[in-house]
Amino acid sequence: VFCRIWVQEKSCCPIGEGIMYPALIALLVTTIVYYGMATPVIKEGGELIVNAGKQVTLTCSGNQTVKWDIKSKKWSVKQFENFSELKIKSASYKETRSYRCVYNDTQNSGMASVRLYVKDEQNYWNTPQGSLIKVVEGKDATLPCLITDPSIPKTNIQLESSSLNSANISFDYHKGFTIHGVQPNNDGHYICKATVNSHVRKSLQMTLHVTNVPRFPPNITLEPEEEIRIKGEAFKITCSANAEELPELRWETPVANYSFNNYTSFDLPHWTSNSTLYIPKVNFTDSGNYTCTGYYPEFEAKQ
Repeated sequence: VFCRIWVQEKSCCPIGEGIMYPALIALLVTTIVYYGMATPVIKEGGELIVNAGKQVTLTCSGNQTVKWDIKSKKWSVKQFENFSELKIKSASYKETRSYRCVYNDTQNSGMASVRLYVKDEQNYWNTPQGSLIKVVEGKDATLPCLITDPSIPKTNIQLESSSLNSANISFDYHKGFTIHGVQPNNDGHYICKATVNSHVRKSLQMTLHVTNVPRFPPNITLEPEEEIRIKGEAFKITCSANAEELPELRWETPVANYSFNNYTSFDLPHWTSNSTLYIPKVNFTDSGNYTCTGYYPEFEAKQ
């Protein structure tokens, strides 16, 4: 049994009966969309370079309420109607990064950004202390060493590590170094270097951890594979997945609100994930197929 609803458009009436003409409606909607999609404007432009210790003020405006997308307590924010001001009294090299201004209305995708460089002769790199970058084999990994002086040419900037192994790397002043198509042998420690007036300036050490892509999908077992039960009897089914990496399990069942008992174990060199469903008293609604899927983000295996 189903119900089909037909929606008819109401015919237009003459002006004066409280209904606007379609052309007028279209014009009104177009105007709203146009203003909603306008991008905020940052007064300082796309890039600002200052010396360490200087006061920095960033201003953003729009045709709706705007805000700076920042959580740092070092900056003070003044909020006005359709206007926002971001200020820090004494900027340090650690403020070198991009700052985004967005509309307060999350449904509006308008965004503007400005790149701030804070030059410091003692600190040519802004690198988070204890940086650990995790990446899956074959993906790109960005090492967040941000240069504080964009006047240093790329030819004077290098990435140092015993784990590069002829890796395909690139450098971007806004992001740092990117290793393309990371391989397991790229796992290790990295340092960014810049040669300034014949002196080598190094960043803090960063660690890259590469997760190997499993070569095989999980090995799935399901017990029992087939079962006949009388109404009111108990029913138990267990799914197990054995794999080189920790697999996750997903069920497809006749009823959606079942609860499962899940647990994992590790017995070198494999992981095992188990998931058990127990129904104390089965009903006719419990009849059907029970499918268990063991998967990684890259692989899936069904039983």
